[in-house]
Amino acid sequence: MKRCVLLVFLLPLAFQSQVSAQVTTGLAITKTCPPTAPPSTAFQCTFTVQNQDPANTVINLAVTNQVPFPGGPIVPIQCEFPTGTPVTTLQPFGTSGDTCAGTINETSPPCDPAGVLLTDQVAATGTDTNGGGTPLPVSATTTNTVQIPACTPTPTNTPTDTPTNTPTNTPTNTPPASFTPTPGVFTPTPGVVVPTLSESGLLALGLLLAGLGYVLLRRSQG
Repeated sequence: MKRCVLLVFLLPLAFQSQVSAQVTTGLAITKTCPPTAPPSTAFQCTFTVQNQDPANTVINLAVTNQVPFPGGPIVPIQCEFPTGTPVTTLQPFGTSGDTCAGTINETSPPCDPAGVLLTDQVAATGTDTNGGGTPLPVSATTTNTVQIPACTPTPTNTPTDTPTNTPTNTPTNTPPASFTPTPGVFTPTPGVVVPTLSESGLLALGLLLAGLGYVLLRRSQG
């Protein structure tokens, strides 16, 4: 009889242990980005994080984004529920608040003749409360790709210094104008005023010279 009672007592414990072992823990994460984006252009991606444990909450939730992946900087981002309210705790799966979401701002790389397949990664970590038992770490990651079309880079005009010919003043020796007299022609010198006599003046001059000549003649005879 004791064996039957012990067996009946142990069966519920075994059943409860099996049920506990089947409880799902972890996080589910999604990310959506535009399929393509022009070079050097800002664009947005959206993401969601969901608690997969239907019996326990997830605390200490932290979300990061890395672009490009791998090699890019890892940047913390906020997960919100409802929109505009950041949260670090997710409620049990199937209840309100089991999922949070957010928006990620990214920028496509510069123009490349071969095109670029831009890869990024969003990651989430947290702690499953495990019904008050030993806390369980949970995490999830997902990657996304955005095609950056090939293009031809715009050539850059580099200014060059072009020497400028500066004219120089070269003095020219200009010989002075020469005066060539023409026979029988009196050419007055520019700038020199030549006095002229009227007819009465010429007559007086003639009489004066004639008188002077007569006087000289008489003296030479005496």
